[in-house]
Amino acid sequence: MTTVGLAIALAASWLVIGILLWLLYLLTKRHGRTLAAYRQLTDQQVPRTLSRSEGVGLSITESTILRNGLTAGTRAPDFSLPDLEGNQRSLKEFAGKRMRHRENNLVVLMVSRGETAINWKKAEELGLSFPIVLQKRWEISKEYAMFATPIGYLIDEKGTLASGVAIGAQEILGLIP
Repeated sequence: MTTVGLAIALAASWLVIGILLWLLYLLTKRHGRTLAAYRQLTDQQVPRTLSRSEGVGLSITESTILRNGLTAGTRAPDFSLPDLEGNQRSLKEFAGKRMRHRENNLVVLMVSRGETAINWKKAEELGLSFPIVLQKRWEISKEYAMFATPIGYLIDEKGTLASGVAIGAQEILGLIP
């Protein structure tokens, strides 16, 4: 091998080493930014809070939306939604009336989501005879400050919440006098 050939091979080797070092520097720099961003995110993580021992109401991101349910004594937010037959039903239509459900003077109005046909099928399977209205997304859940399911409130004849939010079947059944 001639001196010129040796010089070219040595220069090419140093060039390859230089390029590899440059790529390693760029990779380390990018990895460092990624680690810094990760540390910043973990430092800013909002603590998880549970509203009930059952684990409902778990808030993962910071939000201004209330998620712990309305308290007793609060005026029940009115709404108007279509029932399973397509008729508009309003909470207002029950105000001031003593409605009866069996022998305990209780009317049940269920707010659900989803397709009408699916809700019809479920109501038939469970033998539900009370009105069921359908919210489009979570608009009523937002008004009542609870995104868990199932939940319930006891609302008196004046349209005031007579109870706080009941979460789960047992608590809902506990609302029945």
